[in-house]
Amino acid sequence: MVKIFRHICSVVVGVMVVGVATCAVRSDLPPLTPDQQIELKTLKTQLSDPERTAKTKGEAATLLLRRAYPQAAVALRDFLADSSNRPAQIAVADAIVRSGNAEKQFVKPLVAMLTSDEPAIRTPAAEALATCKEFGGLDELIRIVSNRRTDRDIRLVVISAMQRVLDKKAVDALVSLLNEKDETIRNASCDAMTNLTSIRAFGRDPQQWKRWWSKNRSRRRSEWLADLADNLAGANLDLKRKNAELRRRLAAAMNDLYTATPPGGRDALLKEMLSDPLAEVRLVGVKIIRQRLSAGKKPEAALKAQVLTKVTDADPAVRAVAVILLANIADKQASKILTGRLKVERSGEVRRAIYQGLGLLGDASAWGRILEGISEPDRKVASAAAGALTRIVEKNGLSDERRDKASSALTKRYKTEAGNGSAGLREALLEAMGVLKDKRLVGLLTSALKDPAATVRLSGIKALGRIRLADSVSSIAPLVRDDDRGVRLAAIAAVGLLGGVEHIDTILARTDAKVEPDAAVRKQAWSVVMDLLKKVDTAKLQELTKKLTQRGDAGEYLIDVLKLRSEKIPAEQTDKWIPVRLRLGRLLLKAGRPAEAAGELSAVHAAMVKTKDPRAPKIWIEWIKILLASGDASALTEICNTGKDAGQFNAAVAAIQERLNALLAEKDWNAAVRLSEAALQRLPTHMYTSKPQVKALTEILRKAKAQQQLADKQRVATLVARLTGNDTARQAAAGELATMKDRAIRPLIEQLRKIISSEKPNPASEKAIIDILLTLAPNLKDYDQKASPAERLKTLDGWIKGL
Repeated sequence: MVKIFRHICSVVVGVMVVGVATCAVRSDLPPLTPDQQIELKTLKTQLSDPERTAKTKGEAATLLLRRAYPQAAVALRDFLADSSNRPAQIAVADAIVRSGNAEKQFVKPLVAMLTSDEPAIRTPAAEALATCKEFGGLDELIRIVSNRRTDRDIRLVVISAMQRVLDKKAVDALVSLLNEKDETIRNASCDAMTNLTSIRAFGRDPQQWKRWWSKNRSRRRSEWLADLADNLAGANLDLKRKNAELRRRLAAAMNDLYTATPPGGRDALLKEMLSDPLAEVRLVGVKIIRQRLSAGKKPEAALKAQVLTKVTDADPAVRAVAVILLANIADKQASKILTGRLKVERSGEVRRAIYQGLGLLGDASAWGRILEGISEPDRKVASAAAGALTRIVEKNGLSDERRDKASSALTKRYKTEAGNGSAGLREALLEAMGVLKDKRLVGLLTSALKDPAATVRLSGIKALGRIRLADSVSSIAPLVRDDDRGVRLAAIAAVGLLGGVEHIDTILARTDAKVEPDAAVRKQAWSVVMDLLKKVDTAKLQELTKKLTQRGDAGEYLIDVLKLRSEKIPAEQTDKWIPVRLRLGRLLLKAGRPAEAAGELSAVHAAMVKTKDPRAPKIWIEWIKILLASGDASALTEICNTGKDAGQFNAAVAAIQERLNALLAEKDWNAAVRLSEAALQRLPTHMYTSKPQVKALTEILRKAKAQQQLADKQRVATLVARLTGNDTARQAAAGELATMKDRAIRPLIEQLRKIISSEKPNPASEKAIIDILLTLAPNLKDYDQKASPAERLKTLDGWIKGL
């Protein structure tokens, strides 16, 4: 063992593995295929749904970790950061530990979990950070545990997690903790050292651990790890378990060694790994090459040739990774090599990988072998063969002859699995049937809609959707009421895809919160309803309007339907669209969308004026009120353009006063000041404006300004305190003061006066205020911060007079 370590570690002499991984960072995310979109949405739903079991959430997180598309990692990061969904946080963190798959973007939310007030999520977070050591996870653990102000319970969790990391930095941190006054921390550190090194003789004696580390700290990594291997081998544990643990740690150490090796020496190191007598080391080698391929870096010729030899490696785990590598390298002979291996390969794991590789290649010449694979006794292997068939058909299409043979093979295997077989295999078979687009399979696919496994029902829906047979809608529609959320989503989408207008009412029912508890399903259902409604006439839309009116939760839905109705009514039929758009405008206002409402009322009023509708004056006032509510400056223009109708004008002025009083009640002083100032600028010259009206507006302006000044004074005092804070707080405060413009000047001068008059000078705050003031009002001059307080106050008095 020592010989192996010394041989490999000679590549990097004296380098201690820090665990920094390099990866290609993409500035944009590639688009997902429709199937990937559905899969991502389904897995995210399983993590979001509070009704799902911990097992289901864990499986969903594991599947997302295995997915190559970057949106999966982004979703996992978001779940880790969502403190409102603790079960999902735990599930994702546990999955990271189990799978060993880590991302840099996971570190920050994991740190937040570890340092949170919720004890249940700390251990999963700490262990996941240990798994993320290549991306700074270990550094974060060390930083947290080394801070004595950190909560003791958190430090103990971190210490426990650090025993999982075979790294000098971890040992160094644990030994440092042996100097703590807290006995609990010292004992926990000793226990972690015992578990990490397998040295049991020192127990909880800090001095012995310190002496041991003093002797070993400066040793070469290879020698140090070799000694730990000897310690592990000599411990009073089962020999088989010890050897397995040693091999696991060795593999982890080799991965770390690769990371620490300069780029120029990495290919040479990989060649040595691939030739190592230990299967664990060879496995690390092929996995690293796989990671490099994912980052877009293909191996050079010599390394590629060595990968080819691993297809016949003695260890099945190495062979399984190697055949996938071969397919990704896209060698011209890859398909021939893989189909040839099927004749001699006995490992189910490797046979499965071979079919996956053939699917990646998409080589139609492997068609015959793949059809044979569908009948393989190992269900996982047969699933992989079905998946390969799916990929090849998608890439190459197929002839009628091949469609017949494939349909026959898939149907035969599916019938053997129906009832008591593997749900995973049934899913793969159904997906393959879908790409065949063979209408003769519709009956079988329809029967799959009644399968006890939700994932199989989901695959059946997707397959029928691919065949695009309109008659299938009646079979799919009942599944919008399925117990499984993913099935309901897929069924709703399929009904929309296949154009089942007759099922609008069925889909509409899923938009009701009393019927459908899931908000995402309701949203999907309404989207499909709207697509289907584009195909119906105005009579059907009117009928739907009546149904939605009877529901208390259908405001937004009614808005969409009324918009569609107004679009379908010819422009010349004003008597028909006026009531529709009038109701639409009022609903938009109620929904807090005044700008849109104003557009509808404008069109309605114009049409009424043109047709001499007696309701036009009343609608005009309603329109003016909506314009005022939306803050639209054109409201005053419309009012001032009022002709000889004094009643209309006075009603409009009353609407302005009503709006101003509402703004005062809402304490929106800024909006009240803007509107009252604009009104006093425009209205006094109008022929119908009275002195009482001007007086009332002036009084409102006075009140609004007084309140605005008071609010500004309080706000500026708060912002001044932040001007000497950290960069983020300082920049935010300065930005807000800049938006206040002239309104901030007097309050800032008052704050400056307080600082100068204070018994405790604050030069930093004084300078920060001066800098802001000179930005807002460059004409303020002659201020000398070194002058006496009296002189500076005198300068401020001059500024105030100037204002």
